Amino acid sequence: MNPSMKNGQEIIFKRYTNQNILIGDILLFKHPFIKNKNLVKRVKNITKSNLYFLQGDNPSHSTDSRVFGLIHKKNIIAIKKETEYENTKCSSS
Repeated sequence: MNPSMKNGQEIIFKRYTNQNILIGDILLFKHPFIKNKNLVKRVKNITKSNLYFLQGDNPSHSTDSRVFGLIHKKNIIAIKKETEYENTKCSSS
């Protein structure tokens, strides 16, 4: 799968305020191990305990939940609903 987002592309997210997260949504979140680093990944699975398995759109070149494990809601900064992404034109810088 080719990446949906390109390096330098601008995406407008909504601040995460406990919205319902679905598989396919794109999350901006705090890296679980590296302080002051944020990542953008797509939700691939949600566990019964509301932990999120996040994966990059280009898995062979992505550091994601396969490396750092499941993500808790407390690490989520913002959300981009999958349907919003499909209908939004984004500018590249």
